[in-house]
Amino acid sequence: MPPEIVTWKELLYRQAHTAIEANKKQMHKESFVWFATVPNYGEFYGDIHRRYRPRRPLRLLDISTMAMRKVIARELGVELLTIHPNDQYSGDAGNLRVHQVLEPLLQKYSLDGTIIEDYRTDEQCEGPTEIVLRGSCVRYVKRLYD
Repeated sequence: MPPEIVTWKELLYRQAHTAIEANKKQMHKESFVWFATVPNYGEFYGDIHRRYRPRRPLRLLDISTMAMRKVIARELGVELLTIHPNDQYSGDAGNLRVHQVLEPLLQKYSLDGTIIEDYRTDEQCEGPTEIVLRGSCVRYVKRLYD
C-alpha cells in the first residue's frame, strides 16, 4: 500500500513575531515552512498575520494517522519511532527532524510537503491541522494582501 497523497487548494496562514520571520524570501531559505489552515491559530505564534493562496493544488503526504505513518516508515526503511508524532509535536526541532526523515519520500513522489488533518487523526496523532511545505515549494503559494 503506497502512502496517501492529499491535494490542497484552500488558503494557508502564517503568523510571525517579526517581519523577517514572516517574509516569503526568508521562507525559501528554510528547509521546511509551517502553515495553518485557519486564521489566527494562536497568540503564541505572533501578531503578524499573512494569508497565502496556492498557485496550483499542493500535493501533500498525509501523516494524520499511525496506520499511515507505519506505511511510511516501512517504505523509508526506518523505525516508526523516527517519525512518531510525540517527537514531532515536541516543538520546532522535533518537527524538523521528522520532516527531514520524510524528505526522501517527498522527493520520490514529487510532493510539496505534508499534512495532518485534525478531523482524520487518530488518538496518537491528534493535533491541529497543519501543512508543512518543503522550502523549495514555497514558490507554489502566493501571498494575499488585504
